[in-house]
Amino acid sequence: IVSLKEQGARIDAWGVGTKLVTGWDQPALGGVYKLAALRKPGGDWIPRLKISEQTTKVTVPGVQGVRRYRRADGSLAGDMIYDTACMPPKEATMVDPADSTRRKAFSADQEYEELLVGVMRAGKCVRKMPELSAIRERVLSGLAELDPSTRRFLNPHTYPVGLERSLHDLRRVLVLRLRGVALAETAPSAEAVAKIGATIGKVFEED
Repeated sequence: IVSLKEQGARIDAWGVGTKLVTGWDQPALGGVYKLAALRKPGGDWIPRLKISEQTTKVTVPGVQGVRRYRRADGSLAGDMIYDTACMPPKEATMVDPADSTRRKAFSADQEYEELLVGVMRAGKCVRKMPELSAIRERVLSGLAELDPSTRRFLNPHTYPVGLERSLHDLRRVLVLRLRGVALAETAPSAEAVAKIGATIGKVFEED
C-alpha cells in the first residue's frame, strides 16, 4: 500500500486481505500467566519472577505501573515501567531490560501520564468505557505524538520502553540470587539499596 501510494496510484479505497485481519500465520493467541508478586491476607506484596536463559523471557517482579513521558514540545519521550511500592524519583532513569548500558534520563519538570488505570475491582466495573469514536481519536492523536523516525516504514527507530532504575536493580538481584550468586556479588546502586532494601529483605524472610 505504501509503495503504491508513493507511486501516485489512483486508488480511492483499500481492501486489506484476510492475512492481516485474521493473523494468518498464528490464528490462535498463545498466552501464559506468569506470577509477578504474592502476598498473604493483609500483608505486603512480595515480588517474584521467572528466570530464563533468554533475557527477554525473564519476567519483571512486583506490582507495576507505567509512566509515559513527554518532551517540551509534547512529543512522546518514552514509557517507563516502575514498581508501585517504590515510586520513581522526580529525576528518574530508565534502563533498557535487554541492554543495561542503554539508559534514558527524565528530568523533574518533564510531563508524564500514568497509563495503567483500574477497570475492574472485586468483579465490578469501576471505569466508564469510552465510545468507539473516542478510542479512535485517542489512537490517532497518540500516533501523531510519536517521533517521525519511529513512524516511518523504512528502518524505523524503536520507541523507548524500559524499567525504572531501582526496579531494574531489584530484578537483577533476584535473578542472580535464583542462579546461586552470592548476594555480596550483586552490588546494586546506593539509590537502589535505599529504595529496594526493605523489599529484598521481605523476599529473604519469605524464604
